[in-house]
Amino acid sequence: EATRTLLAREGFVAKGAFSGEEALSQARLTRPDLILMDLAMPGMTGEEALRRLRDDATTREIPVIITTGDDAAPALEGAAVVLTKPVTRERLIAAIEAAAKRPAQPTHIRGRSHE
Repeated sequence: EATRTLLAREGFVAKGAFSGEEALSQARLTRPDLILMDLAMPGMTGEEALRRLRDDATTREIPVIITTGDDAAPALEGAAVVLTKPVTRERLIAAIEAAAKRPAQPTHIRGRSHE
């Protein structure tokens, strides 16, 4: 909810899903400009959801931004950007801009250390 509110304030129309399966269904029906999802989701992992998005011709080209609390998370093949939490407003907007440009290699934007 907080992320949707932030995105709305920035002029984006953001919809949410409560599970990976619901997100996949919405993506097929609405074909959003971008998908922002966490690596940990109810029902399936973000990795599995990303793989299924990439395997589906309807959703294959939609840029995906992955968020994760794992500082050691690798750049995931098929993701436009991987953001390590905490995710600030500035980092999120930068990630959206990077994803919109569809870089050749996934971008990994790390948060501050949790020391």
